[in-house]
Amino acid sequence: LFRSNGQGVPQDYQKAVEWYTKAAEQGRAKSQHNLGNCYKNGQGVAQDYGEAARWFSRALQSAGDDKEVKAKAQNNLDFCRKKGYSGYSEQELKLFREAEQGDAQAQYELGLCYNLGHGVPQDEAKAKEWYAKAVVGYTEAAAQGHADAQYHLGLCYENGKGVAQDYQKAVEWYTKAAEQGHAWAQYHLGDCYYNGQGVARDYAKAAEWYTKATKQGVDWAKKQLVKVATEQGHVIAQYHLGDCYYHGQGVSQDYGKAVEWYTKAAERGHTDAQYNLGLCYEKGHGVSQDSQKAVKWYTKAAEQGHANAQYNLGVCYEKDHGAPQDCKKAVKWYTKAAEQGHTDAQDKLGHCYTFGQGVPRDYQKAVEWYAKVAEQGRADAQYNLGLCYENGQGVAQDCDKAVEWYTKAAEQGNSDAKRRLIVIGAERGDAEAQYEYAWRYYCEHDYAKAVEWYTRSAEQGHTPAQYELGNCYYNGEGVAKDDAKAAEWCAKAAEKGYDRAQYNLGLHYKKGRGIPRDYAKAVLWLTKAVEQGHTDAQYELGCCYGAGLGVPRDYEKALEWCMKAAERDFDYRKLLKCAWCETYTSVGVERGLFGKKKIACKTCGKTFSPKKLGWTP
Repeated sequence: LFRSNGQGVPQDYQKAVEWYTKAAEQGRAKSQHNLGNCYKNGQGVAQDYGEAARWFSRALQSAGDDKEVKAKAQNNLDFCRKKGYSGYSEQELKLFREAEQGDAQAQYELGLCYNLGHGVPQDEAKAKEWYAKAVVGYTEAAAQGHADAQYHLGLCYENGKGVAQDYQKAVEWYTKAAEQGHAWAQYHLGDCYYNGQGVARDYAKAAEWYTKATKQGVDWAKKQLVKVATEQGHVIAQYHLGDCYYHGQGVSQDYGKAVEWYTKAAERGHTDAQYNLGLCYEKGHGVSQDSQKAVKWYTKAAEQGHANAQYNLGVCYEKDHGAPQDCKKAVKWYTKAAEQGHTDAQDKLGHCYTFGQGVPRDYQKAVEWYAKVAEQGRADAQYNLGLCYENGQGVAQDCDKAVEWYTKAAEQGNSDAKRRLIVIGAERGDAEAQYEYAWRYYCEHDYAKAVEWYTRSAEQGHTPAQYELGNCYYNGEGVAKDDAKAAEWCAKAAEKGYDRAQYNLGLHYKKGRGIPRDYAKAVLWLTKAVEQGHTDAQYELGCCYGAGLGVPRDYEKALEWCMKAAERDFDYRKLLKCAWCETYTSVGVERGLFGKKKIACKTCGKTFSPKKLGWTP
């Protein structure tokens, strides 16, 4: 004000605008009006009737009982509107357009604006008009299952906006939206149960809905949940509040606070709280790890029929964890949990009956429990059930049934089941299974067994098995070294287009391993492998061109193929180095006196014999 009037300081409209803006943004009506005047008159800012109207409109809303500011702001706003400027922001104008076009959400928000005087002059009649229109739109959308519409319709009935106030109908619509996961509907429904509006007061249900809303980040719901847990001391609210803190849902994760609330609920007999408190003591979450206290709380929950607690208690007795080892007690608790459908407990019982732990060995009962779990899709139980069928333990031996269950387990990634399928397939004569079975033996360094199964597979024409069998004969792994047989099996695979075998067969011919040396055939097979992109074959073919083996000597082609290999394998790159400066892959062909070709280094410029690159006949 001093800056605009020049009182005590030089007149400075720009500075005045700066200070008016700071005060206006804090909601001061006089500053908002004065800022509007600056925009209206172009003092300290470019003249802008739209921005002026916006600030006059805000001054009207902020003026409260200040009649002088209200009158001035209204007069100035009317002036701007005559100029064609409404004072509404783009967002507000969009709201008007959408409301006029029948958008229920926009109609409700516009009703709220008129109700509260936000962005528009307060007008109860217009508020009711828009609320009523919104109710019509919400009702249509809500009837089609639209959760947000159901929630807003609940708000209308709760607050009597556009309809007669009706708490029961509010609860009805809140419930529909809440059951679809609408967070704010869950919060308001919790309020209805807490206050007994439209339903009988029920703190348990209030806590339930507050919890759901809290987990979706509604902070008010968290505050209400705390209120139910503390002021009302409601056990369910205490448990749910502990759960929110434990999982960090709607609140910052805090194991200490989780334990605090779990303990309150657990001491009052809440089974889930007792079980969760046991977990906290077992894992040391929010408390010092204490297996004995874990057993104490598991026992309390288990005795009330809590299946997870019964299973965990069984594990404690089986593993000597917080309680003396007692397999009979473990079986007792596993059985109680298993009878409630607890899959881990059912699987444990299958093991107990299979191995006679805590009960006499009984394969039939083992099968019974494995089957229950296997049918629910558990891979390890499917594998164990497959074993029972394969070995005839507790059921009639049935290899087909075993394969069926192994397959289900293998499809879920169970490696033991995959192994059994390979074994069964191999024993049934499946060439691929025999090959995989042989490969497993090879990896375990049981080369004799590997050769046995490679042979079975190879004799059925399995190409990779023929190649691997050739390697075994060449290396003397699991069988006496025999280059002739190595070449024979290698040739079978090579003739079927197997690139690794083609490369090896090329080497057999080049070096005369098990077959007469034949450079032309070596080049033939190396070329076939090269055509499939085999890196080693590229280098060997290059060497053949460099030494003139099976083809006319051609240093350009030699370098071409060797360089291709070097691009894909650093070990080959190291072989292509200058004999003088040892720079890698910088060599080329240079024509010397009388047309004689030499290898020249592109780095140091010196030449050297191709023999230095290993191109010897």
